[in-house]
Amino acid sequence: MATNHNYYDIEIADIWQYEQNEFLSDKSLDDLAKKIINKTEEVIIKEGEESFTVDLDDGKSRAYYERNLNEYRESSNTLKGRYNNNFFFNNQVCYQYDQSIIVTQESPDFDFWFALKLRQYDSKLTEVKNFLEYQLERAFNKDLVRFIDFLKLEMKQFSDTIFDDRITESIGGWIKDKNSLNRKLKGKYSSLRLRELNTNPDYLKKNSHVLNDVLKQLKANNFIHEDTLFTNFNRIFEGNIIPKSKRIVWTGKNKELHWFMNYLVKDTKKVELHKNDIWLVANKCFVDKEGKEFGIDPLRKANGDNMEQKKLLESILAKI
Repeated sequence: MATNHNYYDIEIADIWQYEQNEFLSDKSLDDLAKKIINKTEEVIIKEGEESFTVDLDDGKSRAYYERNLNEYRESSNTLKGRYNNNFFFNNQVCYQYDQSIIVTQESPDFDFWFALKLRQYDSKLTEVKNFLEYQLERAFNKDLVRFIDFLKLEMKQFSDTIFDDRITESIGGWIKDKNSLNRKLKGKYSSLRLRELNTNPDYLKKNSHVLNDVLKQLKANNFIHEDTLFTNFNRIFEGNIIPKSKRIVWTGKNKELHWFMNYLVKDTKKVELHKNDIWLVANKCFVDKEGKEFGIDPLRKANGDNMEQKKLLESILAKI
């Protein structure tokens, strides 16, 4: 069964199906597999639903029950046999393994289930960020400090048993990126303050037609989202804090936003920014196509060599 990398809840059925496949494909060690199946059964017995139990007065029910119980007894003498089953028995009650039980932060062994879910992304590391962002909002109520502390403990606890180096590095990179985003600005501006405003405070108002033309061309060439309002675009050049809901959706490539910032800040110096604030401010002004922050490194280290696009972008920005 293919892993659903876009499903970010920590669910027993989802984890069981993944771990069952891993173990039966000889990709998981016995000690870990035994721990997983035992804990899975504990959760299901406590929070799940019964599949069926025996009715001693009903001959058909009793025969069905005994047939399944005998099948289970014959196959469950080995760990492999237990994993080959999709059900188990406890106190004369049969339970299915693939039960949709959501694990929350209040659940016992949340850290263990979190680690198991996270290791599914080893085959698609690009989704690690999305999973962590989802859990930060849902499980940790956007408490970044507490979530980062939790992730650091996860890495210490499970890097040798559940995570491989790729997952550990991805978590560490996300933490580093978040810490960079939340550092304080060294300069005094939170957005792209035009130098022209220092001597001409009404520059933006008097030249609104120029900026509006720049906006139209950026939209037409798919650098920013076509629904971007002029008032929001104008706001990012005032140097003030941009509300999260007013950030500009950058629909171009990361490298193109890299060029955008460098042209205005470094090449032409049209914008007044502290040199160490450039990518932090970029994240405070822009979000990606999905409305998410880019992060520092994805912009600072962005790759791309389409010089025609670079020239086109700079020719548009030259009008500011």
